[in-house]
Amino acid sequence: MTTRLACANITTVMEDERRKQTEQKLIKSGKEEFLKKGYAKANLRDICKNAGVTTGAFYFSFENKEALLSAILAPVITDYEKMCSTFARREEEDPNTADDNERQMMEYLSEHRTEAIILMEKSAGSRYEKFRPQISQQMQAAFTCYFTKFMGSTPDAELIRIFFKTIYSMAQNRDTFIEEVFEKNIDMIFECIYNYVAIQDRN
Repeated sequence: MTTRLACANITTVMEDERRKQTEQKLIKSGKEEFLKKGYAKANLRDICKNAGVTTGAFYFSFENKEALLSAILAPVITDYEKMCSTFARREEEDPNTADDNERQMMEYLSEHRTEAIILMEKSAGSRYEKFRPQISQQMQAAFTCYFTKFMGSTPDAELIRIFFKTIYSMAQNRDTFIEEVFEKNIDMIFECIYNYVAIQDRN
């Protein structure tokens, strides 16, 4: 009885390990497919083929295509929201932590660049397609608070929108070299745009 139980446990552990390996293969393949084609046009057969698993194995691991997308994006969203909450509290207690907070956020997004692009640009047709407008509003509100703090008055909302779009485009398209320049000169970039916004706001 003990031997049978031990064998059964070993079998269960091996099956669990195979299941985890299959899930990781599908997640890796899914990232590539979603990044290339977007969620709506992503093909499950291609995802399975590139992962080296059968369609049946896919449905054993994930309920559907959106469940796979969720497995890719949900951890990043959870981390992002936790970081935003933590950084907001830190800056409220000590404004001098702002630069370090920005650096940590940029490092995290750089490490998860693929997930960030899928979430912000490739998630149309899924439950995550409204995430970009939500983040855009939050970021624009944060930029407005930032400039209001240093200008003493609320800047023009359209200028803030343009500013956010500029920063987002730079972050989205940067390569390794541009990324290094961007991170080393983030304060200068903010100062230049701040001065521009301030001048335009006075006109």
